[in-house]
Amino acid sequence: MEQPRKQTDIALTISGRLAASCAVTYMALPTLLFLLGWVRPLFSIPAAAAVAAASVLLSATIPAPTLHLTRRQLAIYLCAFALSLLWLLAGVVIPVLVLLCIFWPAIEAPSRAV
Repeated sequence: MEQPRKQTDIALTISGRLAASCAVTYMALPTLLFLLGWVRPLFSIPAAAAVAAASVLLSATIPAPTLHLTRRQLAIYLCAFALSLLWLLAGVVIPVLVLLCIFWPAIEAPSRAV
């Protein structure tokens, strides 16, 4: 059985409402971008309004307890965040930079048409 936490063990306290609102926004934003960018305005504007209204209502009514993180939990979350940034760097940024380094002379050099 888990021992109760002492007040001195808590390293960070996060509002549950803030975490829930961030999660709902993370789910709703791509849908809104798709609707407003790819679908005809006749259909996209009412659908985007419905998605926005539903996400606001969900953010307001979702039960969200306050998150209390210990130092160990905070370290695990920070390591996971650093690993995902490293994954992003290795998977996206470095290959783009390599391609730019390879093809930059061909882009900059003016073509000599005869």
